[in-house]
Amino acid sequence: MPTQTEAAKNLSQSHCIVFILNSLYQKLFDRKIAVYDELLSLTITFEKLTHPKFPNWNEMTTESKIGHWFLMSGLYTELSTTYLAIDKSISKNITVISPDLSEKFLIWLVHYRTEFDLYNKENLDKTLNIMGEAFLSQATNNNGQIKNLLAESEKNSYKEKTRLQNIQGNLLLKNIDQLNEVLEQIKSDSLKLNKKINHTYL
Repeated sequence: MPTQTEAAKNLSQSHCIVFILNSLYQKLFDRKIAVYDELLSLTITFEKLTHPKFPNWNEMTTESKIGHWFLMSGLYTELSTTYLAIDKSISKNITVISPDLSEKFLIWLVHYRTEFDLYNKENLDKTLNIMGEAFLSQATNNNGQIKNLLAESEKNSYKEKTRLQNIQGNLLLKNIDQLNEVLEQIKSDSLKLNKKINHTYL
């Protein structure tokens, strides 16, 4: 039989293990709360952007159509930026989100990637070919011309970023029903977490 000293030592070790495990659990739980707070805020922002109210296109004046184009370009940029923030948050916190959200997000990614590649492939191939041909055509000339070409490419990078954001924003709206599976799961998980917090601490 263990002596009283050994028994006390074993009990102390058990308490220490329990304390460590509880601390680890609390850290994970705190992280989970922070992640879902961010995801819910981004989801609300994204959903506000998906319901623009515009008049019928055929009823617009020429000036209104031009204005509509600029507004939609801005909307696509905001949609793309907000979606990428949701994507980044989920991707880097995959271990603390719910299995349901993880599964729906991965299904969505496969769908969205396929849609994006189909939509963008022709334009992307054309852009890459033009850039490659332009660079090769300058390769036999002096370095100054090559530097000019690289400088021009850098100037065009902002335009390319805007173009990609417009493509992404447009695709997000076209595929909103599929993306809503992810957004609804975020809201459902957040509600469950809120109930658990209020039941446990309040």
